[in-house]
Amino acid sequence: MFILIQNLQYSSNKAAYFFFQHPVFDGAYTPDNPNFLVPAIERELTDARPDIAAVMSEIKRSYDNSPVYHSWDHAVMVADMCMKLARDKGFDLNECQAAAVAGLLHDSFHVGAKDDKDNISLAMEFAERILNLTMFEPEIKRKILNAIRSTTFDGKSSTFPIAPTSLLGTVLRDADLLNCVYGSWPMQITRLGLELGKPDVYDMRGFTALMIENSAFLGAQRSMSDTDGRRPVQDRLDKYVSCVRHVLMNCRFL
Repeated sequence: MFILIQNLQYSSNKAAYFFFQHPVFDGAYTPDNPNFLVPAIERELTDARPDIAAVMSEIKRSYDNSPVYHSWDHAVMVADMCMKLARDKGFDLNECQAAAVAGLLHDSFHVGAKDDKDNISLAMEFAERILNLTMFEPEIKRKILNAIRSTTFDGKSSTFPIAPTSLLGTVLRDADLLNCVYGSWPMQITRLGLELGKPDVYDMRGFTALMIENSAFLGAQRSMSDTDGRRPVQDRLDKYVSCVRHVLMNCRFL
C-alpha cells in the first residue's frame, strides 16, 4: 500500500525530470509524473503494534517544522528501507519493527543547516521519551538510540564520525543513504538542494552541479550492513553513482 508524498510543490523541477529520464536509469524514476509515491510503512507499523500506533501522531508532529529534505517523507522512506534491510538480514519481527521506528525517529526536530550534533541531540532526546512509551525491551531501545546517534553527519569532513554499535545501527546508516533508490528521488534531490541553500537547483546548470556533489558524496560511502560476501546495499549505491556519472559524462548540460 502506498501514500502520496507530501509537499508536491517541490516536484515541479523540470531539470530533475530531464536528468532522471535518461535511459541509463532504466525507468527507475517515474517520468513526467509529479505524484510520486512512498511506501506506507506508517500503516504497517500501526496496524501491527498498538503501542507504536499510540505515539505515531506525536512522531509525525516532530517533523512539522522540518526543512524541506529532512522531512516526514524522508523519515518514511528511511523507515521503509530499514524494514527491508532488516528482513534481508534475518531480523525477527520485533527487530524489524525497531529498525523501522529508528528510521522514523532519526531526524525528528531536524533544523536544516544547524550543526548536526545538535540535530541528533534533539532527535535522541525525543526518541528516548517516545521509546519509553513503547513495549520495546530496554536492550532494543538502547540499540535504537545508538543507531540514531550513529547518523550524526560532520559537514566539514562529509563523514559519519560515530560508528554504529549494533547491526540495527548499520541498517539505519545504510537506509539513510538509500533514498536514491526510490521513485521520488527527483523530488527529494530537489528538496536537498533547496535545504542546502541552492535555489538554482531548478536550473539545469544548478541541478547538474548538485548531482556532481551528490554523486561524489554517495560514491565515497561504503555500506556497513553488507556481510558474508553479499553486497545488496553497496551494489545499489554503486549502480546509482555509476548511472549519474554516465549521464554527467555523456550529456552536454553546461
